[in-house]
Order: sequence, then C-alpha cells, then structure tokens
Amino acid sequence: MSENETSPEIIISCYNHYLRNTLSKIQGGLDLVEKKLMAHNRVKHDDFVDAINFARRGCDDISDLVESLKTPSDLDKLVAAAEHNFLDILEFKKKT
Repeated sequence: MSENETSPEIIISCYNHYLRNTLSKIQGGLDLVEKKLMAHNRVKHDDFVDAINFARRGCDDISDLVESLKTPSDLDKLVAAAEHNFLDILEFKKKT
C-alpha cells in the first residue's frame, strides 16, 4: 500500500463512525417525536406507534450492522442487510 492510500480497516472504522453518528441523530429525532405525541395524547394512534416502531427497528438494524462490520471481508454482511431492509420496507408499505 502506498503512502497516499487509506487502509481498508480505516475506511471501515470511518464508515462505522459515520453510521453511529447518523443513528444518534435518527434516535434523537424519534425520541423528540415520541415525547411530542405523548404530550398531546396522540400516541394512542396506531399509525404513529407503527411508524415510530418501524423507524426504531431500522435504528436497531443499523446498530447491528455497525457492530458486525469490523474488516473489509465483512462487507458481504452489508449486502444481506440491504436485502433484508428492502423486504422490511415493502412489508411496511403494504400496511400503510
């Protein structure tokens, strides 16, 4: 590897750091939405609860993926996760 190249391990580490930060933003937004809905007694509406739960499952999926990506050889897990999420989204859209 030349002096100007970045090692695959560093790339994976940066990618994981980016995903963790993005995940924190999403979770913070969901927490705020949930608080606002509860304050207005609207959390009883199933559509809101389903949407929040769906988003939280997405957060859990990202978290699981970040934990499993340690080396470049783990990138095949990203493909499997993308396929799983695509099917999950299709199922959610059927409900809405």
